[in-house]
Amino acid sequence: MREVARASRDRTLILGAAFLVFAALAGILIGELTLSGYTFGIAVLIWFLVPVITWRWPPAGVVMLVGLALLFEEYPSIAGLKTITEAVPIFKSLTVGAGLSGLAVNPAELIVATVAMTWIAKAAAEGTLAAPRSHLAAGVALVVVAVIAGELHGLATGGNLTASLWELRPWAYLACLYLLAAQLFVSRRNILAFLWTLIIASGLKGLEGTLRYLLALRGASPPAANVIAHEEAVFLGVYILLTSALWMYGIKGRMRQVATALLPMVVFANLVNNRRTAYVVLGAGLAILLAVAWARSPRRRWMTGGIAVAILSLTALYLPFFWNRTGVLAEPASAIRSAIDPNRRDAASDLYRVIENTDLGIDIRATTPFGLGFGKPLPTTIGLPNLSNIDAFIAYEPHNTILYLWLRLGILGAIAFWWMVAAAVIAACRLARRSDPQIALIGIVVLVAIAAYLIEGWYDQGLVSLRVSIVIGAALGTVEAAHRLTAVRHAR
Repeated sequence: MREVARASRDRTLILGAAFLVFAALAGILIGELTLSGYTFGIAVLIWFLVPVITWRWPPAGVVMLVGLALLFEEYPSIAGLKTITEAVPIFKSLTVGAGLSGLAVNPAELIVATVAMTWIAKAAAEGTLAAPRSHLAAGVALVVVAVIAGELHGLATGGNLTASLWELRPWAYLACLYLLAAQLFVSRRNILAFLWTLIIASGLKGLEGTLRYLLALRGASPPAANVIAHEEAVFLGVYILLTSALWMYGIKGRMRQVATALLPMVVFANLVNNRRTAYVVLGAGLAILLAVAWARSPRRRWMTGGIAVAILSLTALYLPFFWNRTGVLAEPASAIRSAIDPNRRDAASDLYRVIENTDLGIDIRATTPFGLGFGKPLPTTIGLPNLSNIDAFIAYEPHNTILYLWLRLGILGAIAFWWMVAAAVIAACRLARRSDPQIALIGIVVLVAIAAYLIEGWYDQGLVSLRVSIVIGAALGTVEAAHRLTAVRHAR
């Protein structure tokens, strides 16, 4: 029986890995064909395949969407320097990406809608249509209600419909992916498929960032501000922390082998991408890993304490040595130094965010308790430089999207959001304490992903990123599915 079970697991891993590799190769092929002008035909072909695949293997829809979010950018990272992944218009409207006038939806939204409709049709036919019931589900539902109320409030008080719909998108993505993952992940294999998608897709992104730097941007003058998208601070950080968790908690197997093999490229890409937020994500994530290890394994606290002391000691040696140096290895030290003694560019960026946050605080007080609503430009009491040439939507979505959400939805909307976050943290912590290492790993990964989500949300528009919303929504749904599966197992 053990051999049969092992053969079944191996077959699932092989099929899952083959699916991810095929998806990556297909993405590269699609990118090349897109550059050749065959975008619309390719998109239609893929769209027709989606319901066929998801009917036969429903979790494939969630895996596909998470993989697309991890691999393909919303916007070019560097003007004039395009890669294949940036050429695929997954997150661009069909008007822009395919030249179809009047169609504001993008391919990602069509895929989400198709997967959702396929799930509803199949579940209705089989009599299994249901909604999750938990504190986390209530939190997500409250956020959806608050967002709808913010939309209605904004339109009723003069908001622009088109702008408001753009602002609604990340929250619709998060809620849909939560529901799909919670319902379509019905086995341990499905849950592990989510982790494998994080590893393979982020590993490929690390490879892309490494090659892009070495082949195109190394030695550039002036140095590139970033190599790949800002959101990679979240995705690559979660990858590094996932790999660390596999080693720290002694979880052996192919997942650890593959993650470790791809780790150097991911670390290198994270370094050269030069995002200060990335190091905040890693620092917070390491603290979470150590805290969970301390609580989960009392008998191994000597090892956890030793790891903490080693990290602090290495940091104490590293910072003085690289404090005034330049180069790839000095990037973390430069990021920390910029917070204390910023250069001209970093000082201007910091000042902009201070003024922006002050404006948001003034506006929150002025619009309490109901908020501003969606679809209206943000009031600027103090005034800011015009950055619309860099970000055309900056007048609606600032860098600090934690305060932005409070301003848009009012005090009740902010409470709904933090309810969802608190419920997700509690659910993930409960998983992290399980004796089953694979189930515990899910809880640990989602904990660090939530921390990364909030950090990116505070510093760099993380809550309104379509890519981040898809991955976090799927992560929350995976926690929900894992709790359901463990509850069924204990009931038996």
